[in-house]
Amino acid sequence: MANSTPPEAPPVPNGRAAFLALLAAMTAVLALLFAKSFLPEYIVFSNDGPLGANSAACGRLPGGLFGVWNDLNWVGGESVASAPTPSNLVATVLGPLIMAKLFAPLSLFLLGCAAWVFFRQCGFAPWVCTVGGIAAALNGDRFSVAAWGLSMWVMGTAAVFLALAALMAATRRRTLVFTMLAGFATGVGVMEGFDTGAIFSLVVGMFAVYLAWAAGQGTPASLLAQGVGRVALVAACAGFIATYSLGTLISTQVTGVVGMGQDKESKDRRFAEATMWSLPKMETLRVLIPGLFGYRMHVPEANAYWGTVGQNPGFSAIKAAAEQGNAEARAALANPQLHRHSGSGEYGGVLVVLLAVWACAQACRKQGAFTAVERRLVWFWAGMALLCLFLAFGKHAPFYQFFYSLPYASTIRNPVKFMHPFHLALLVLFGYGLHALARQFIRPVATAQSPLAEQVKNWWDTVRGFERAWTLVTGLVLVGSLLGLLLYSSARKELEKHLVSVAFSEDMAKGIASYSIGEVGIFVFFLALSAGAVVVALRGYWSGSRARWAGVTLGLLLAVDLARANAPWIVHWNYPEKYLGNPIIELLKQSRYEGRVQSLPFQIGKEFSVFQQLYGSEWTQHVFPYNDIQTLDITQEPRPSVENIAYREVLMGRGNNVARLWELTNTRFIFGVNNTNFINSIAAQLDPGRSRFRIHTPFDIVPKPGIRNPTGLDQITVATNATGQFAMIEFTGALPRAKLFNNWLSTTNDAEVLSLLTNATFNPHQSVIVSAPLPPATTPGTNMGDVKFLSYTPKRIRLEAAAASPSVLLLNDKHSPNWKVLVDGQPSTLLRCNYLMRGVQVPVGKHEIEFRYEPPLTGLYVTTAAILLALILLGLAFFTRHADSAPPVAKPPAPAG
Repeated sequence: MANSTPPEAPPVPNGRAAFLALLAAMTAVLALLFAKSFLPEYIVFSNDGPLGANSAACGRLPGGLFGVWNDLNWVGGESVASAPTPSNLVATVLGPLIMAKLFAPLSLFLLGCAAWVFFRQCGFAPWVCTVGGIAAALNGDRFSVAAWGLSMWVMGTAAVFLALAALMAATRRRTLVFTMLAGFATGVGVMEGFDTGAIFSLVVGMFAVYLAWAAGQGTPASLLAQGVGRVALVAACAGFIATYSLGTLISTQVTGVVGMGQDKESKDRRFAEATMWSLPKMETLRVLIPGLFGYRMHVPEANAYWGTVGQNPGFSAIKAAAEQGNAEARAALANPQLHRHSGSGEYGGVLVVLLAVWACAQACRKQGAFTAVERRLVWFWAGMALLCLFLAFGKHAPFYQFFYSLPYASTIRNPVKFMHPFHLALLVLFGYGLHALARQFIRPVATAQSPLAEQVKNWWDTVRGFERAWTLVTGLVLVGSLLGLLLYSSARKELEKHLVSVAFSEDMAKGIASYSIGEVGIFVFFLALSAGAVVVALRGYWSGSRARWAGVTLGLLLAVDLARANAPWIVHWNYPEKYLGNPIIELLKQSRYEGRVQSLPFQIGKEFSVFQQLYGSEWTQHVFPYNDIQTLDITQEPRPSVENIAYREVLMGRGNNVARLWELTNTRFIFGVNNTNFINSIAAQLDPGRSRFRIHTPFDIVPKPGIRNPTGLDQITVATNATGQFAMIEFTGALPRAKLFNNWLSTTNDAEVLSLLTNATFNPHQSVIVSAPLPPATTPGTNMGDVKFLSYTPKRIRLEAAAASPSVLLLNDKHSPNWKVLVDGQPSTLLRCNYLMRGVQVPVGKHEIEFRYEPPLTGLYVTTAAILLALILLGLAFFTRHADSAPPVAKPPAPAG
């Protein structure tokens, strides 16, 4: 064989120089990709954390660390408190606007750095770590997540890499310290990623047990005991530092939430919805071909996503009904959201996958490039990648149902989230593959410096065994890929026909088909380059003085491939234009906490549907939060509480109770059409005989300034116009936000309360229902007294009440035991009124009432203590490290000749 002994690593730059090279490379690539962020008016698109939501008073940092009360949607509610995570620290320092510009690239930058640290602890050459860091920072899964607005998940992945690095370090020195640091890093991953962090924590736990066996010495029983002990310590430290996040997560997203029951009947009922985001097996090809099934959903471009991740659970039934001639089903099939709903990419990179396969192939050779320990670790990560892929298939394969049956596993809604640890494992395998390639074939001594083509020819004449077989197989794969491209291109008409059948226009179908076929062609091109680069390495071309160019060449190939594949995920917003105000917004801002707003919850006509789209997509999700305007509409509530569901079923499930819903929830303004006959019609239907609807402000939809032909909802706004098509309608029957009652009904039977609220004889302006055993009112009358606001913030409300008689003050905001109430500075009993709202007893006279949202902070103190301990341990590990902190690399056995 050409290489009889595996040479030592070539003379490459030291660790510090290689790390600086990584920083320079990531800065250059990310700055190029996100260049538009440096313009004053542009921010990065964010679905889950837009500028409007991050600017809202209810969650603004640092106040959000002490609890979050979302007063912007519905009638208020508790949200998950912001934990003292790296992401929130960055957000506090940078502020919402700079975060919206830079957090996505910053999180990817930090991910690359964390991956470099892990690869270094694996004993890889510094330049290998640099290329591995680039692969992690530009990984398609993590990149698309960051571009979608979930950069904290990327930060969580960085924490996981550091946890794995600490576990590797623990095999050599300060086992207790580094194992504890691994646990703390795992906990930070949970704090950043929640359920995705929990999935990653399972991977870290399994790795801790396996590593004790793979790298330890002793009897199987002792190694198992070591592994169990380490994973117990990791779990304890992770739980220690994540105490606050876990506590607030459980209290707001699990306890009292519909569908969180763990009995078999409840879990079976939720299975279809819980597995809605499953990865179809065919779409595994997205790991190799980024745009094969498109990128973003619902975009009028050729790279629109056309796969079936996120397909509605009822799709099969609707399709069957449509095939039987049902007109409503046929109309429903025209809705793209029925077919798909996805926002993540799965591209790993051609070179990444190729070298990951190389690592697995080398691990199957006893006389290959790896030591015994390294070979076992490659087996672990290969098995982990395969397991996660099988689980990501969700409803499309039988494996996920076994995981789903585990306690609380059903709270993880999307099987496709298992693609996140799949990509982690893929990156680790890539690192090992590159490490093996460097160890065996990038030599420190020079060979003959003949032209490359001549060297490859001479090498091919002499090479035998594994390297020859690898070259032949990759050549066959390349030829097969070319044939696949030709076959796919020849099936273009069938593809276009399919695209039309899944809610795309004919023109869109043609564009999508061309784009998809083109992506296969680009894949073949990069496969040829990647396979060729590996063959060049196998020949030993990068030896002697050329060794330094190995990392440069492979890193550049990787960066170009991943950067071009990730570019379509990046979308920028012109935020002054997007959050531009208008006369209606200005009116609502003037009384933002004295009345809620809602659009009519039913269709009126084609023109009004355009406004409903503007209202639902732009106003409620962006403009309203940006201006702290409160709406009864719910923008996102994946886990509704039991009491909210019960309340809505009674008041929203029956059309004639909509007016009563608006009345009880302080919904003063309704958006509809500017038509007196229409107003009279809905009044007759929803509120007969009361005449409590009136047109407040008519308006029209107009383009935003500077835009002549708007092409999207973010390019239109509204302008007041006395003869406009639409109107903000005032509902004068809405209860005030705060009101005194000297007449009340007392009952602790919730079913009775809900029945009374919908009873036509019950007048909510005259009486309030209190869910507490209060004595009956002694002096009911018409003079109830007055209430006025002294100050308002989401978590602290001050009122002045002048009660003419002993009264109950009703505040039409949602009740929670975490609200405290003071009357004249003295604690009083918080009441639950009208089933869902807050209240307090007020004696005769003028009084100051203060409501304070004060959730328990014990968990925050525990988490803070854990952070301090982690910093102390980190300092101990850093300042007492060995002169050469890189792990010793054992020389693998020489391959057979």
